[in-house]
Amino acid sequence: MLPTSTKTRRTVNNVYKWPQPPQTRPGIQREDLIAEPIYTENKKLVKKAEKAKQGNKHMLRTAAIIALVFGLCFTLLYRYSMILEANEMARNLESEYNKIVSQNQYIQTKIGKSIETATLENIAINQLGMVKPDTAQVIYVDMNMGDKSEPIEVAKNSESTAIMGMPGTLIRAFQMLK
Repeated sequence: MLPTSTKTRRTVNNVYKWPQPPQTRPGIQREDLIAEPIYTENKKLVKKAEKAKQGNKHMLRTAAIIALVFGLCFTLLYRYSMILEANEMARNLESEYNKIVSQNQYIQTKIGKSIETATLENIAINQLGMVKPDTAQVIYVDMNMGDKSEPIEVAKNSESTAIMGMPGTLIRAFQMLK
């Protein structure tokens, strides 16, 4: 019998033609003609087709691996570009920070020069009309004492309220220190 699914083409003078079934001659049976040569030829063609399918599978697998490697490389390059961009931004921010710190130091130096004691004393005396205190007006306070306050008991008698002004202030200050 003839194989019914011979869909392979043969070339004759670079023209593709479909194989034709063998012609029967008188006295020769059709089955006798089809035995070995066509079967082996079809077997070879089937093997070639299988190899082509395997080649296509291999090619697809290779293409998929190449696409995967390309995707991984692209992802890696993208991540590196993001890291470089973040580093550049950090460098810019650090330089901006250093610039602001130097400006701050310059301003503090300028303020420090403008607030010298002689300058402050001159402004206080000439512009604000302040005067230097007398030695009787100066009260020294011990800075090692704690920061606690106690209410002062004010007596209602006329003796404690009668002392006013500077002496009364000094007396009350000494009473608080005791």
